[in-house]
Amino acid sequence: MIKTNKNIIILDVRNETEYNLGHLYNAILIPLSDLESRINELPASQSSIILVYCAAGSRSGPACQILGAHGFTKIYNVTGGINAWMQADYPIATGYHRVLVDFPDHGKKTIDIQPLLLYQEVCLTCSQEDPIDNTATNVQTTIIDEHDNYSKLLINYEVAGETFEYTVEKTLLWRNNKSTADLNRTIEFTLTEITEGDVYARFYTLNDDVQCEASNLTIATALALSDLDSYNASFTLMSYEPADKTEIVSLEEVTFNSPMTL
Repeated sequence: MIKTNKNIIILDVRNETEYNLGHLYNAILIPLSDLESRINELPASQSSIILVYCAAGSRSGPACQILGAHGFTKIYNVTGGINAWMQADYPIATGYHRVLVDFPDHGKKTIDIQPLLLYQEVCLTCSQEDPIDNTATNVQTTIIDEHDNYSKLLINYEVAGETFEYTVEKTLLWRNNKSTADLNRTIEFTLTEITEGDVYARFYTLNDDVQCEASNLTIATALALSDLDSYNASFTLMSYEPADKTEIVSLEEVTFNSPMTL
């Protein structure tokens, strides 16, 4: 239907976070909770063909009922949602990827790239019921130590009425700044150590920030350390902000089947 009808309307009724992780090409995002009040935003007449989808089908059904109540007559519910769509190997638009790198004992390394959306756990917001609010509240930051290129912070926060705390130590290992009349560029290499109870994590971050009149570009890569000399995963977040235009965000999670030497 999409290939044969150029005027078809594709409606995504998930939330914005899910949409950003991946969506059908040319899909319009109007979350189910907003559809009733924003239905006039659809660039369609009541006789237009509309394909409606969500994650697995639980929200697209009620969305079709809302469209029908407003006089739309050619409504199609994508059974199984975007999950079934991806399982059928149809393409999606996404800037979020999971990359698996395999170094076999003998032979050429293989790289498998898949949408990160395939690996997301079941989202509570996909339910019609209100999800449990696990958002951290009452966040308080206390500076324990700070000098030169080192800082140590104590973070206290609450989740569902329970109090938690952890410490964050940051050591700036290297920094370079370049400024001209046209742009300002700063690159920083940082070691971050996080301790929460018996849990300890450390990772390196390389942050490259370029600012100019036309746009801002930030590329940040974190290396998750498996020990003092190696890592087996990296995370790269890229944010591009053209002046007066929507920010473009991309995320790549790369996992290696064996430790990589730093």
